Amino acid sequence: MIQLLKDMLSIPSPTFHEQELTAFIKRFAEDNLPNPNITEFADCLIIKLNEKATELPHITLVGHSDVVPQWFAPRIEGDLLYGAGVSDMLAAEAAFFHVLAKHHEEILKRCRISIVIYSREEGTTVEENGLYDLINQFPEFFKSIDLAVVGEPTDNTIQIGCCGSLHARVVSTGLA
Repeated sequence: MIQLLKDMLSIPSPTFHEQELTAFIKRFAEDNLPNPNITEFADCLIIKLNEKATELPHITLVGHSDVVPQWFAPRIEGDLLYGAGVSDMLAAEAAFFHVLAKHHEEILKRCRISIVIYSREEGTTVEENGLYDLINQFPEFFKSIDLAVVGEPTDNTIQIGCCGSLHARVVSTGLA
């Protein structure tokens, strides 16, 4: 997993310039996951595994491809890996892909898995965010998700709903 993460960190991916990293992730999925159905849209990816097993729960692993800090070459010092985006959030994505590549046979007996990698998360408006594009372009896919795991850093604690952005569409009828 460390080598995969180093490879990902070696590709500069500041906001609005994620294309090379997205292409790398796509190639990794094609080479290491079983029969991935990959949809590309607006520098984003939806990777579906075992999608025909509709009787199984649909779990989606979510991450963004852009990073906040100015890019610098990754390096290891002792047992620590440093790189632009290592904690937010390329380490989570490397973990997602590593686990799926190594254990997909067992995992796909129990669920359908999708991976959503979206662009333009850091410092953008909701309308500029790649997840906004995907939700609007593929609403039925997002409605089919039973559980989404977002690998966003939270200081090593589980935090439900208090970080990141909320994407919702609210329609109300009646008189003002």
